[in-house]
Amino acid sequence: MEAIRLAEQVVRDASLAVFWSRLFMVSVERGDGLVDFLWPFASQEPFLVALDTRKDAIDVVSAGCGRRSAAERLDLEQRAFGFDFSVFTYAEDARNALLRRLFTAIGRDNLLTEEARATLAEPVEDNVERNERLFVIRSSSDAPPPYHWIDGLNRKIPSNARLIDAIESAKETLGLKSGQSSPDGLRLADALESLSRIRDALLDTQVDPGLRNYGEGVLGQGCARIVDLKLLPPQDDVGQPADQADAFLDLLRIVAQSDGPEVDNETEQSFESTASWSSPAPRVEAGQATLDICLQRPDLYKSLTPQIDTLLADPHPAVRLQTALHLLRIWDIDRDGFWSRLEGRFVLETNLSVLDHLMGGALGRVLHPAPERTEVIILQLLERYAEDDERAAKIRASAADKLTILWITYQREAAHYTLQGWIAAPVRRASELERVLTILRSSAVAGLDDPDGRDTGLRSRTLGLISAIVATANDRLVQHYTNSAPSEAELTEARECAHLVDTACQELFFATGGAGCNHKTTLSDLAASRFLEESAPILRSIGNFATPHTVYCLLQLLERLQPFDPACVFDLTAHALLSSGVRSGYQYESLGADLFVRLVGIFLADHREIFESAPRRTDLINCLEAFMEAGWPAACRLLYQLPELIQ
Repeated sequence: MEAIRLAEQVVRDASLAVFWSRLFMVSVERGDGLVDFLWPFASQEPFLVALDTRKDAIDVVSAGCGRRSAAERLDLEQRAFGFDFSVFTYAEDARNALLRRLFTAIGRDNLLTEEARATLAEPVEDNVERNERLFVIRSSSDAPPPYHWIDGLNRKIPSNARLIDAIESAKETLGLKSGQSSPDGLRLADALESLSRIRDALLDTQVDPGLRNYGEGVLGQGCARIVDLKLLPPQDDVGQPADQADAFLDLLRIVAQSDGPEVDNETEQSFESTASWSSPAPRVEAGQATLDICLQRPDLYKSLTPQIDTLLADPHPAVRLQTALHLLRIWDIDRDGFWSRLEGRFVLETNLSVLDHLMGGALGRVLHPAPERTEVIILQLLERYAEDDERAAKIRASAADKLTILWITYQREAAHYTLQGWIAAPVRRASELERVLTILRSSAVAGLDDPDGRDTGLRSRTLGLISAIVATANDRLVQHYTNSAPSEAELTEARECAHLVDTACQELFFATGGAGCNHKTTLSDLAASRFLEESAPILRSIGNFATPHTVYCLLQLLERLQPFDPACVFDLTAHALLSSGVRSGYQYESLGADLFVRLVGIFLADHREIFESAPRRTDLINCLEAFMEAGWPAACRLLYQLPELIQ
């Protein structure tokens, strides 16, 4: 009775269940008289039914059962069938699970009643056999079965097994397995033979569709490997069998006519969001290999033109993209054919990812050899996407660098006209103009060391664009600063314009050497002097409405340039501080104060003569007073010492 009372207390107080389970576990580990002492407790219903104590209670019952009397064992077996499982949702299942676990632990030979033995008539699960805890976490690792990614694939069907064997053999021969490098000494005959086995296996109509698609993809990869390794003999190589080229083309046609990659209603939209596809993708492989082989064997081009045109118009955007990107392979074979296909693709293509990659890939590579035709393609595309929506913005972003190069390098007036239209709307075209400014970094300093001045026009057009962008942004900022109660939309426009001015300043700063150069410039003295002379009007315009960040960047740039024209540099520094720096609160920035004081120290130490001008002395005092009023001690000390320093 005492055991029953204690068992009921365990049920009422769950925290004691942990204590009892550990006590039972220790007794089994010891295997001594403690098991016999605890057996009357462990054999009670509450301990055997409770989930927290069940496993350890059964261990005690099993360990001590052989030393109990027949009456005690019989009593346990009979009581077990009467345990209350009403609190369980599936009471009968819970009862059967406990009885099988308990009687399995005791052992069939130790059971006294036929009813108990009947519960073990069927095989028990491994976790029941071992009386494991009811909740067990295990980790295991095992290699997945071959071709597990193909749903419903039956690898035992002869047609599938034959194709799998051919695929694995070809991958081994051609070095197509993951982590495997291209095999040394691979012969064209061996490569074609291994791929022909795949072709023959694909003729079986019973092959699983998913496996068929994969096999055609491997066939495409094999053709690409043959092209990469230049295994196909030259046209005039009489030492090779004449039919090898035909055998290769036959295999390539099978790949080009494959159903993979498949197309559904979401394909175009998904590709626009993320230009990716699974591999191997047969027709994608075919698009690349078809044009690559034309480069090696121009004599095959004529027979492959229908296949090229079909792949260029493929329903899957990845196939169209990869085929179009490889059109450059026929640049020297069929120049007119190249242009007609590329121009036709830009006219017919509607997928933005394809257009974007073609702008940066194929079109970018022919911009310099053919700026006129490139300009026409870009302008026609911009005309198609003339709306102010997200799709048109992506096209303009892709075209920005091309238009910039067409104007500053090749003086294409139509490109310049388009850029001027963007500059006239700095808020609507802020992102495009930011890309334009980024492209102009290197050309802003191009040819500064050249005594012949061959790049003077390039720099002039570059600085002209930067100046126009800064001036237009400043015009909008003037309106902002004269507006006493700007709306949220007007504040957003002002931020966009200020960001454009800041970008222009940063690009000029990086053009002279980039970050980490401190006060030094990577330009020669002659180049730095020319740069200052040519860019001074822009630097002054930047200082008109600069934010604190822009002022700080501008002063860092001027610090690099101060040895080449101290008077000009000081005037630009004072203008930036007094025109926009004080207005925007630059004087309250600690880094800004340190930079200005350092600059003034250099001026006073090395170029004191520039302060013989009364207006310049006045500007210096006004700048120092602004920093002094902000409370910076260094500025105060410099202002107090000023009479002695400029005597």
